[in-house]
Amino acid sequence: MKTILITGATSFLGSKLIHELEKDKKLKIIKTSLHGNAKQGIEKLDLLQPSKVKRFIANKKPEIIFHFAALVNLTRDYDTARKCIDANITATLNLLEACSGSSLKRFIFSSTEEIYGINILPYKEVILPNPPSMYSISKIAGEQLCEYYSKIIGFRLIILRIGTLYGPGSQPDRFLTSIFKSVVVGKPILLNSGKLKRDYIYISDAVSALLKSMKKAFRKNEIINIGGSTSISLRKFIEMAVKNSKSTSKIMFNAFPDRIGEAPVQKMSILKAKELLNWEPKIDLAVGIKKSIAFFSQNGYH
Repeated sequence: MKTILITGATSFLGSKLIHELEKDKKLKIIKTSLHGNAKQGIEKLDLLQPSKVKRFIANKKPEIIFHFAALVNLTRDYDTARKCIDANITATLNLLEACSGSSLKRFIFSSTEEIYGINILPYKEVILPNPPSMYSISKIAGEQLCEYYSKIIGFRLIILRIGTLYGPGSQPDRFLTSIFKSVVVGKPILLNSGKLKRDYIYISDAVSALLKSMKKAFRKNEIINIGGSTSISLRKFIEMAVKNSKSTSKIMFNAFPDRIGEAPVQKMSILKAKELLNWEPKIDLAVGIKKSIAFFSQNGYH
């Protein structure tokens, strides 16, 4: 029986991946989060306590690790910067160091399209990142730590740079969750310019890429973009949601400014994912938005 460790098990991506993995009875799934959840079988693991992490890895002996535990915060302030260093760099370092001498065969690191910033379009994996926030800086640092420890420990590393996730079951604190909730109940939606274009990817498509990255026999470490089929503005995304749901929500643009240094357009090339993983997104944006609206309408937000 193959043992798989999931950090950040309560995250949007982590929880959805677990749902799929648990269908395979030949897999032993170890689920962890900072606070744990006994009812869901999620064990408490603070990645900022290196001695405990070391003991945990030695005891559980995972062969594959999916590392989702992270602080996702795009704000620009000193407090956020320090929190990102702890949650996304130090925690990753502790996890990797704990894997020295372990049975680990593969490490799958969840990264982000944010690391590219203002750059050549479409983003290809070989271009030099231009991170606009401490969050994206910390994710690049995490990638580099993974590369280093992969070489000295000897595990296969797969880094997935994932687009802007959306879909049913997203956490309450996610921006697009708040948008869908507002649309469903007809509340006003306050936005920045709404002009920034992002590479939206439906949750099940991202999970599909994760599963393929676990099963594929790679000959070397890889960085792979996982994006949607199109890049559209936030304005267009929300207008589609409002129209689809026949919502009475009023969209108020320029209620606050765009963040400094934001890339006006983010669009990833997914040619490598098609070639290496035989993967491409299946859920069209209009269909994905419709599914999301249906979920939030049926789950107590109407």
